[in-house]
Amino acid sequence: LKTVHDRPGFIEKDYSFSAEMLEVMIAELNRLIDKYDSPEWNTKATANRIVSLLVEHRAVIQIELNEVNSGVRKLGEKDFLGPKERERRRRAEEDKERESDD
Repeated sequence: LKTVHDRPGFIEKDYSFSAEMLEVMIAELNRLIDKYDSPEWNTKATANRIVSLLVEHRAVIQIELNEVNSGVRKLGEKDFLGPKERERRRRAEEDKERESDD
C-alpha cells in the first residue's frame, strides 16, 4: 500500500494547514473516536486499533494546531489555508495597500 509518504522528496513540514482546517480535522477525529470507542464498537479488536491510531493522529494534529496558533509554524501562500484564513490575508493586504496609498 503506497501513501503520500512514499512520494520522492516528501517532507511533511513542507506544507501546513491553517488553524481553521486543523480544528475541523480534530472535530472529525473526535467524532470517529467517540463512535468507535462506544459500547457498540469497543468490543471489536479492529475498532480498538482504529481508536488507538485516531487518538495518536489527533495528538499530532493538536501539536500542529498549537504551533500555528503560537506562530511557531508560519503559514505561506502555498499552504492549505482555508477560506477564513485566505479572507483574513486578503483584507490585511488591502489594508496595507490603502495605508501605502495615503
